[in-house]
Amino acid sequence: MRAESHTLRPVRVLITLVAALALTACKTEKDPEQPTVLGSPAPVAYLGVEYYYNFGVYGGDGILQYSLTNAPSWLALEDTSNKARQGIIMRGVPGLTGGNRGEQDLGKTVDVTLLTTDGERVGLQPFDIDVRHNTVTLESEGFEEGEYPDVEASDDANVCELPDLGEVEGDGDRRTGLHQFTAEVYDDQGEVITPPPASAQRSKETTPVLVKVLLAKPSVTRIRIAFELTSDFDPSSCEGSFTAPHQRCTHSAVNRGRAMIGKDVVAMGSDSEGRLEVPEYLQYQPDANGDLTRGVLTLEPGITECYIRLEVVSDDVPETSELFSIDLTDVREGLAALGSGDDGVSRTLTIRDNQTSVVFETEAGYQRDVINAEENRQYRARLENRLDSDASYRVRLGQEEVSTAVPGDDYIIEVPDTDQPGTWIQVEELVFGPGQNHLTFRVAAPNDSMVPVDDDKLMVINADERFQDGREFYAAAQDTGLRLTINELLSSLEVGSSGDFAPTDLVLARNGGIALVGVDLTGFSGEPAGTPLLVVYDRKGNMVDSLVVASVTADSEAPPLLSYNERPADVGNATVTREEIAVTFGSRGALAGASNSGGVDSVQALFRYDSMAGGYAPVWRFQTGTAGDDLPRALAMDRSGALFVGGETSGSWPERTNRGGLDSYVQRIGTELSGSTEVPALAWTRQVGSGLDDRVHAISVQSSSATLVGTSSGQVAGEPALGGVDLYFYTASSAGGDITVRQLGTAGNDNIQDAFLRGSELWLTAAPNGYARKEQTDGDGLVTATLTSEALGSPAASVLGFSTLGKSLAALTLNDQADAATDQFDFLVPFNDDIVTAGFTTGRFSSESTASLGSRQPILARLKKVEPEPEADSQAGEGGGDGDGGGDGDGIDVEESEDTVSPPVLRPGLETRWRVQRDITAGIDGLVQYRGDKLITLIREGASGSETWSLNLFTGEGRLLTP
Repeated sequence: MRAESHTLRPVRVLITLVAALALTACKTEKDPEQPTVLGSPAPVAYLGVEYYYNFGVYGGDGILQYSLTNAPSWLALEDTSNKARQGIIMRGVPGLTGGNRGEQDLGKTVDVTLLTTDGERVGLQPFDIDVRHNTVTLESEGFEEGEYPDVEASDDANVCELPDLGEVEGDGDRRTGLHQFTAEVYDDQGEVITPPPASAQRSKETTPVLVKVLLAKPSVTRIRIAFELTSDFDPSSCEGSFTAPHQRCTHSAVNRGRAMIGKDVVAMGSDSEGRLEVPEYLQYQPDANGDLTRGVLTLEPGITECYIRLEVVSDDVPETSELFSIDLTDVREGLAALGSGDDGVSRTLTIRDNQTSVVFETEAGYQRDVINAEENRQYRARLENRLDSDASYRVRLGQEEVSTAVPGDDYIIEVPDTDQPGTWIQVEELVFGPGQNHLTFRVAAPNDSMVPVDDDKLMVINADERFQDGREFYAAAQDTGLRLTINELLSSLEVGSSGDFAPTDLVLARNGGIALVGVDLTGFSGEPAGTPLLVVYDRKGNMVDSLVVASVTADSEAPPLLSYNERPADVGNATVTREEIAVTFGSRGALAGASNSGGVDSVQALFRYDSMAGGYAPVWRFQTGTAGDDLPRALAMDRSGALFVGGETSGSWPERTNRGGLDSYVQRIGTELSGSTEVPALAWTRQVGSGLDDRVHAISVQSSSATLVGTSSGQVAGEPALGGVDLYFYTASSAGGDITVRQLGTAGNDNIQDAFLRGSELWLTAAPNGYARKEQTDGDGLVTATLTSEALGSPAASVLGFSTLGKSLAALTLNDQADAATDQFDFLVPFNDDIVTAGFTTGRFSSESTASLGSRQPILARLKKVEPEPEADSQAGEGGGDGDGGGDGDGIDVEESEDTVSPPVLRPGLETRWRVQRDITAGIDGLVQYRGDKLITLIREGASGSETWSLNLFTGEGRLLTP
């Protein structure tokens, strides 16, 4: 081996022999230079690897002589010459030359000295040399069943030839190995059938895979290394009281994820000879069971990279990813070390199962749905990655542990009876015939269970993995099953009318209940008309609570609003869950013990569920205000139970200044103890505004910081106005510090109705224009987004997205079919990873609608966030809509700047999953979602003075649950 290059180091000892010279009065000859060795030998050598150093020397007067002192026995000097100069090579092979001392040559030798002399002068080059093991390591990333390695042959002389990997010329199937084994066969209880029947004998194809073996340095001699496959699989590790052999042993929780050597993987298949040629450098050997799971790898001199070919068995059993190890056990020949400590090398590898799996979904392709009690609905099961088109695949049906519904009582699963068309039969398994990849089944919900539950009963239908473990031709379960909940509110629930109670807001409360707040219109509660009331229904539609919020009337300009919160709290030595409802409204009156500050004051009330009383009880009531009108517009609670009120004020809060007109404000109200009584505590108020009226539409709380969203035609906190009505937002978290206001929008009127914050993304509804969002990339690769809007033929409904830094993320406009009616989204909620919005139309918002034009009708839409495609085309109108209606932001252009390297591209960032319209004359006054399963809307029908309010429920697919 050529010595490695190293930096020249100082000579530690210099000895000079001075000859006596006759001095003359005058001298013209130059004195000879000291002999000097160039460079420095490599400081590291390896057992079995050639070490040499062909050095050069300058200086001296005459022929130079060389010698080594204090050198290890394996190192010596050899004469050499060439046309340029005479030289010396220092050479040796640790462990071999100098007496075949093997590992005795390991270690460091210091102050080895290479001496050069011309007979008069001496040059010295001292150095150290450390002899180390030549280590062997393994390299592999694991395998997938049925997948061939993607590796090419190398021309490097240090790399051995590539083993036969079953490649064939042309487009023919690659060759496989073949392996025989005896499978365990189970009865329905998981007992192993013994002795195994003839049908238990398996002959399965195998896929060749590679594990790379690396030798640190090229050896001068052959190296032979023994290897074997091992696994932690233990057939006697059983669950519970089961004893081996049993399905709950072979596939116990301990053994799941552990490969079975001889069944899942072998070094060479029992019948692979003649199908996959074995390279000369590999020898396979049988284990105690006769399977070829061991062997010897031979590395010829000079080879530093080679392969052990293994074979992964392609079975028909659904399995999780499984682990096994390949171990290098000992060196049979040559000088090499197994790892840095020479104590063996082991590499744990994963076999990813290439399995046929089953997907359960709705007919629309969703994996969540809601089914009404005493109803049945059809669903479908779909096979993915069918490996054998001629086989029948089965799925044993089961439900995941999170399920609360009782099989047989709350639901049954049925399939069509092939013997009696039109009838259905209850089954435990689905059977996919040869070539069949889709099956229809239905879930019936008789609702006969007597087991009480707090929330809607849940079932997550999936394959029963524990039953299917080790059973062939069963389709594996996917990570996500079909999530179904049973809804027990089966019809529209009237919750108010103009003759008594007018609800103004709703929230989802404890155990799937629904809390509404509104005003007593006629004084039926015994309080004056206009008094705010809190009404709570359970998930089945039973009224369980009705309370007076406060004995003051609510101002019509600031109707009551709600927020619900669940939080942990320490009570004594226990941690309990606080279930709290907060209410805010504006009033010109005064609470008992309080006084009105002037105009409309802001009133807040906190209620907490009392399990002993079986309902909500008031905790405190609180009134705050300025000399002007203080109109609460939004309410939220944080994880500590603090209230955040967002509103508009014409006055000035203490230590704050009104900018003119209506300013926005955010107020934090907490709870503290006064003795043993919980009382409200105003923590701080922040006031932000412009010289004009500033409106507030929503507030969201994250980590005890409140983000307020509003609109203004002015310059909020001095921010530049963009034209017309702009949107703005800011975050307040304390009484002090600067507040950063972001004023955004387009040159048109950007009217916001609702908003919510999710993570670092702010989502808003907007009207009335069509919006488009275009991205440009400049010469430095910086992407900028431009949000534009244009007036359409009629007002349209839009959803916009921004980052909390103000960057445009999405803009999607949905319009009625003819662009001839008013469409508006008034409410917006997160729904799993999507967004659901609700509002009204006066036209045909949905293509299925048959509504007459002009009347107001409820609409809903579900949108999903999409990542933009880099290659997306820039087409006029492409990003403004969803292809389900004309005029959705069409024809908006952005000029390309000089340094732009790519043209503007429309990237809406959202797309429509569905849009629905109810063909009734009504509006939506509220929207909440329950557990990511269903949507609850507050529907208002009838003309002014004869209105009714009702709760209508929808599934995540937009299907009405409460006709």
